[in-house]
Amino acid sequence: MQKRHFIFELITILMILSSGVCRSQQIFSKTYGHFDFNYGKDIISCGTGYFVLGNSGLNNDNSVPMLIHIDSAGHILKTGFGSGEGIMSASKFALNGDKLFVCGNVQNTSTNDYDCFLSIFDTSLVLEKTITYGGSSWDFSQCIIIKDTLIYVGGNSYSTPNGFSWGTITKLSLNGDSLNTTYFGNDGEASINNLIVRGDTELLLTGNYQAPDSLYSAAFIASTTLNGVINWSKNLSSELGKSVGNSISEGIGGNVAICGTTEKYDSISMKDGFSYILDNNNNYFRHEIYNTNCPYDDEFKSITSTAEGDFFIGGTTQSFGAGGSDIYLFKVNSGGWWLWSSTYGNVYDEDAAQIIYQPSDSGFILCGSSRYFGDFNDNILVIKTTKNLTFDQNPTHELSVSHYTEDAFFSAFPNPAKDKITFEGKQTENIKYVEILDISGRTLKIVPKENMVANSLDLSLFVPQILFIKVVTKKGTQTLKIVKQ
Repeated sequence: MQKRHFIFELITILMILSSGVCRSQQIFSKTYGHFDFNYGKDIISCGTGYFVLGNSGLNNDNSVPMLIHIDSAGHILKTGFGSGEGIMSASKFALNGDKLFVCGNVQNTSTNDYDCFLSIFDTSLVLEKTITYGGSSWDFSQCIIIKDTLIYVGGNSYSTPNGFSWGTITKLSLNGDSLNTTYFGNDGEASINNLIVRGDTELLLTGNYQAPDSLYSAAFIASTTLNGVINWSKNLSSELGKSVGNSISEGIGGNVAICGTTEKYDSISMKDGFSYILDNNNNYFRHEIYNTNCPYDDEFKSITSTAEGDFFIGGTTQSFGAGGSDIYLFKVNSGGWWLWSSTYGNVYDEDAAQIIYQPSDSGFILCGSSRYFGDFNDNILVIKTTKNLTFDQNPTHELSVSHYTEDAFFSAFPNPAKDKITFEGKQTENIKYVEILDISGRTLKIVPKENMVANSLDLSLFVPQILFIKVVTKKGTQTLKIVKQ
């Protein structure tokens, strides 16, 4: 009896351990979005899965920030949306305790002025407040990091004495109060595109800088104190030519790597991805420009370090893959030597905006966008891989209309449909017209609201196929996928 009990307990323990391994090795490919455009911008790992940041065409065809809380399998737990005056475009976000801090840019359409915004959400994705700040001209925020009780937002501003673009780091409190702004590159032009905290006293930055005597801007790496005093700065124009630094990461040995894009403008190559590495004493170690023999554009956008000391890069490529632009996954060792690379995509454009490392299983999580996978037009795309880059090749669409506001949009039935579909929902009275498109995006017919009977759309003249029904209302635009039998 005791032996049986022991065997039962042993089997139970093995099952629990086995199931834990399966969960930690969970892979998925998911798309999210239900409107004209949805772009994935950033992703953060949390105890219950991931927070995803994107922009959605929810605001009458204009952009608003969208937050999605998903579990470890990519299923939606909660969604939330930003709000404010003008067209809002989120750039990056940071998690601190029970708050999410989103930075981005807002456009005043009447004056064509751009300002920065900081939106604060709780972790149930309820918007608490949005603060807008900026000068008299264009101001942009590109990246955000939190250290203790201070927020650092990097970007650039044209609200300068000479009207040129200066790099900026704006320091704010956790309440969103702006404390001060430090300017960089004010002898030329500059932009800060990514920053990280190293240790307790240092910020590492990358972006692009154009010296007064130069015809083009080039990537740079810089170190500052937390008060914005420059420790050291390296202009990479001699190694990379016209270029931009997009992302920065610190390796486990203290070496620092940035990735970005360089432009050759010669007969062989246009844009190429690069990595640039400093050792743990901030001395130049090595740089590499990849695929210079390819005649199409390749761009590196995000870099993350791994527990093995390697670096993993996400970007886009037009040189490889099936589509116009495909997601480019690129792994290099601590010295920047290529280990392997892979692409992900289909006949339309896919893009990788942010990639992070998952220490629990050494896998990777990528956030980006897709024009092929999903409900139509651009959708947010999230991919979870193993450390060997095993991933789901066939994304499933997760975000339905019900995840937006119930009163704002509507549904159509039946689906599949033979002769007609009928729209239902509180916004049907605001329909202006309906556009019917085929799977390639070609417009087949436009039907004004006055030509519809009882909110129904006649499909009897169409052959069996997949149709996309783009419904334009006074409140926004919604696209539905319909199977015509």
